Amino acid sequence: MPVAGATRRFVPATALKVRRRSLVLRIAAEDYRPRQHQVLNVYFRDGEDFLFQPWRVGAVKERGEFVEAKLAALGEPEVGCLRASQRIETCFEGMTAVLQDEDGCLVIDISEEGLGLVAGHRHPVGRVLRLAMNVRGVDYGGTVSVCSVAPAPRNRFRYGLHCEPDRGVDNLHGSLRHLWLELQTRALAAAPLPE
Repeated sequence: MPVAGATRRFVPATALKVRRRSLVLRIAAEDYRPRQHQVLNVYFRDGEDFLFQPWRVGAVKERGEFVEAKLAALGEPEVGCLRASQRIETCFEGMTAVLQDEDGCLVIDISEEGLGLVAGHRHPVGRVLRLAMNVRGVDYGGTVSVCSVAPAPRNRFRYGLHCEPDRGVDNLHGSLRHLWLELQTRALAAAPLPE
């Protein structure tokens, strides 16, 4: 279970009760004490799949050396934010995006599943945000979830974002692989050949 903050921290927890939309976790009190209404991403294995799901903390009870927290699901389980494909750096492309309401966020890399960017506004791990960008005259838009946050120079934050499935007029998720392949092809074409 990662705890949102300046850096992501994983805390071991034991599931005492599991239902489709509710969960009771036992956590060693010395490791972490969740707060009521806090949003946590819970990572778990379901068969061969490594998944995560955002949950909101409800009741928290002290049980000696442990804390028991009742959680309510905020979304559906998703594949964990483990990259299955190579990232392509885009720093020198001058590619920017609008993240939520912040324009001019520098896109620093793209993979088939998501992207990395630098922004000034702080967003916690697990938050789902709107993202829009224009690449060579083509508009892309969709939703992304924050997988990681790290400090960046000049009071900014470097985000690892996972692209959510497209809904309605969204086209980011469906276009990300094509964009990634195009950037990868250009990067390979520009690479010097070995002598």
